[in-house]
Amino acid sequence: MAPRPAGAGGRAQHDGEALRPGDRGEGGSWTAADLRPAVEHALDVFGPDRLMFGSDWPVCLLATSYTRWVAALGELLAPLSDGERSAIWRQTAAGAYGLSLS
Repeated sequence: MAPRPAGAGGRAQHDGEALRPGDRGEGGSWTAADLRPAVEHALDVFGPDRLMFGSDWPVCLLATSYTRWVAALGELLAPLSDGERSAIWRQTAAGAYGLSLS
């Protein structure tokens, strides 16, 4: 079983809560594989409909480039269905923030 990110379990018990996987890699030496346990755990606990993309920009620039963060998350989400990826990349955020995607 993957290590459990601190604090995620409590939030997962509330239907109105969503988790945004933020920067889990500190410093420049991380890889997508280093992030995999946290992303897989978040998917197991929350499901794709309760996760949303996040970069913590500009703070993420202390550990990585925006391009690298998006590429790493894209690699980790590649096995998901188109609908599941859409939920994480845009649908969940649109719902949470009351945004129209038209």
